[in-house]
Amino acid sequence: YDKGINFFPDEPYFYTLKGKLYDLLGMNEKAIQQFDCALNRDTNFLWASVEKSASLIKLKLYNQAIEILDNVISEIPEYVEALFYKASALYEIHDFDSAHKIYAQLEVLGQPLGIFYQGVIELLLGGYDTGWKKYEYRKLFQQSDVDDVCAEIPQWDGIESIHNKAVIVRCEQGLGDNIQFIRYLSVLKKSYNCHITVFGPDVLSRLFNEYNFIDQFIVSSARVRDFEKSIDFKFDLLSLPYLCQKLVLP
Repeated sequence: YDKGINFFPDEPYFYTLKGKLYDLLGMNEKAIQQFDCALNRDTNFLWASVEKSASLIKLKLYNQAIEILDNVISEIPEYVEALFYKASALYEIHDFDSAHKIYAQLEVLGQPLGIFYQGVIELLLGGYDTGWKKYEYRKLFQQSDVDDVCAEIPQWDGIESIHNKAVIVRCEQGLGDNIQFIRYLSVLKKSYNCHITVFGPDVLSRLFNEYNFIDQFIVSSARVRDFEKSIDFKFDLLSLPYLCQKLVLP
């Protein structure tokens, strides 16, 4: 990037690229300096403004970021990255209603990630009926080991009966989430008497093997392949509040 700057010292492009590199390395102050260099050469170079706002958000300078993003959005109302960053900043300052409106706008613009973040906010505010449904959109943006290994196994939709069926449940996200959500499987076991296999990280095996509602805990995708044909359905652990809406959950 320095070579590009040397060849084209008056162009904002390479300064912005260099700023993004600093930002990726966690050097946010240096990143902002490069974005300012870009904007000093072209005050209308909106890409640099948007990327500068992202660095400001990482430095928790949310109001400064919002001010910059408002200027960008006034020029290009459907600038997707600017809308996402502004919604993120609003979320961080707990202006959830304004953030939700922007995520709804992003949904209209064809951005399914906006639906997911609407769900996050709705869950935070107690809107569980709609929040859990929208939270399912996270699956569009995360890779599932169970999906890779058990590609032929149907996804449980929460409607079809799993009475006396064999299911495999994938742990996901952080350890705390898995520990909190694992209790939902006790209701599933009691309601459907299904055979439950949990696929998760080894660090949870000792704890989860203590639960009598889990029939089997595995940590290796190779082991999943050993009995793939005997599994009737698969689903993710954090999907249970949505899939089991008709059950009384703990």
